[in-house]
Amino acid sequence: MKKSSYSQFVKALPWILIVFWIIFNRRFWHGKGFFHQINFVGSVFGVASFIFFSNSLFLITKWKKLEDWMGGLDKVFQYHQFLGKVGFGCLLLHVFTFASKWAPEGVASYFLYMLPVHHRLSVNLGSYAFLSTTLILTITIFKLLPYHIWKRVHQWMSVVYMVSFLHFFLSYKTSGGVLSTTILYFAALIGFGSAIYKQLIFKFLVKPFQYKVVKVEALNNTLMKITLQAKNGVIPFFPGQYAFIHFEEANFSEEQHPYTLARNGQHNELLIYVKNRGDYTKALLESLRPNWRAFLHGPHGRLDYSCHQNQIWIAGGIGIALFLSWVHSLKSNHGKTIDLFFCCHKRADLVVLEEFKASKNANSKIQIFTFCSEDNKRLSSAEIVKECPDYKDRKIFMCGPKKLTYDIRKQLIALSVRKNNIEYEDFNFF
Repeated sequence: MKKSSYSQFVKALPWILIVFWIIFNRRFWHGKGFFHQINFVGSVFGVASFIFFSNSLFLITKWKKLEDWMGGLDKVFQYHQFLGKVGFGCLLLHVFTFASKWAPEGVASYFLYMLPVHHRLSVNLGSYAFLSTTLILTITIFKLLPYHIWKRVHQWMSVVYMVSFLHFFLSYKTSGGVLSTTILYFAALIGFGSAIYKQLIFKFLVKPFQYKVVKVEALNNTLMKITLQAKNGVIPFFPGQYAFIHFEEANFSEEQHPYTLARNGQHNELLIYVKNRGDYTKALLESLRPNWRAFLHGPHGRLDYSCHQNQIWIAGGIGIALFLSWVHSLKSNHGKTIDLFFCCHKRADLVVLEEFKASKNANSKIQIFTFCSEDNKRLSSAEIVKECPDYKDRKIFMCGPKKLTYDIRKQLIALSVRKNNIEYEDFNFF
């Protein structure tokens, strides 16, 4: 089976399980009347929600094979997010459908059904799971909490998942036949196995690489170049990959952030570039010092520039770090024509191009075009077409803010550029 086939299977699995559950749950195919139909429709939405959440837990295990199959950790997490939203939608429909049986008694009875005020434990457990999921996912979708607080709150989803499991398997409505029950147990195995692995086993099996900060260079007042040196083994990565890094002495936060890794010419040293983009990075830029300990989890990322195709590189802001990593390892006889389009907000950010020029060793086959908002210059597909008339035949790599990558991709596809010729990793998801 090819990698793309594995990816399609992973994406299709929850839908397949739902279809088979409906087919095998034959007792729902018999019976008439309003209440029977309510039970059938409500149960389908409930089971679908449970299966979607089970598979979404599997997708955040950071299993390397998933990243290989789906083309990058960002793609895996995006599908996790998609399943979470679809699962939440099904959960709402599950609850609202069953509550409709109480609608004839009035609006108060309809909404009272959603609260844990019932005589049956299984229904009360369902209410607790529904209310908790609604609270956590509302916080997540609307980003109501800072990242480090949200991360702790989101971890409670594993507990909520266990409550929903007990709700389903104590409820006679979803007991069904042997085959349909087996499907639910299989989904539960996926969910519980993933939660146990991520919360308890992962940290014992996957040890971080330990580095120390040996040099800190301020390129401007918002951008810093950091040199790290390995202490317990060198992290194996290919150019353009990134790692989640936690600095031990950063007592203002326990967060891990993704940073692109670049080689520094020394076997046990590497470079990362950090830009002030929020409270965490601001505090890091102000306090980071040599000899701080850094713990690296990874590597991640699946963008590969090593094809022989001529290329277009599009960088927005700190997205230039990806291409710095590539150019650090680019051989002088690579034989490709490469054009870099660099977009930034302030002229001060152009200082990073000095790093780029020094790294590329004045390779004449790489041209650099800059677009700075302070100079009222913005990148569009027209500029790309103007500078690269053969753009349809090139491989196009992008790294930068979501607005830039999504807009340029949309414009290029409108110009008949093949979708598989445009690749990027969405750091904005993390």
